[in-house]
Amino acid sequence: NDLFDAPSDQSTPADADADADDVADLFGPPSDDAAEAEETFDDLFGAGSTSSDQVAVSIEPRVEADPLAAAETRVWVDNTGDFSTSGRLIEIGDDFVRLLKENGRTCTVPMERLSAADASYVDAIRGEIERQKLAMLTAR
Repeated sequence: NDLFDAPSDQSTPADADADADDVADLFGPPSDDAAEAEETFDDLFGAGSTSSDQVAVSIEPRVEADPLAAAETRVWVDNTGDFSTSGRLIEIGDDFVRLLKENGRTCTVPMERLSAADASYVDAIRGEIERQKLAMLTAR
């Protein structure tokens, strides 16, 4: 037969001759083997398992990974004591800090312009960030 010729009356679909009883029902009732397989099924999450090799795991509450996210708004004073602003620490650079002011704007302040108290606060936050980074790296 040519692909483009009219179909002949003698051609029938492949499954037309198959008896309906000969075709396996994929979604039919389960056999006895299925009930046995269900009992030996290894549940990924262990809900129905009674295995003695399971170990209880305690999950410690996660500590805030970003000390900057927990930083509160404070008054920042410059090294002369003449200028101050209220804001929250959002970034610590090598030689600057970035503050989010109460009006929603950010300002960048060079480290050398911070008062001794503010520089000490920034050093404490920087140290906490380094400790948490080290804890995350050694936890792996």
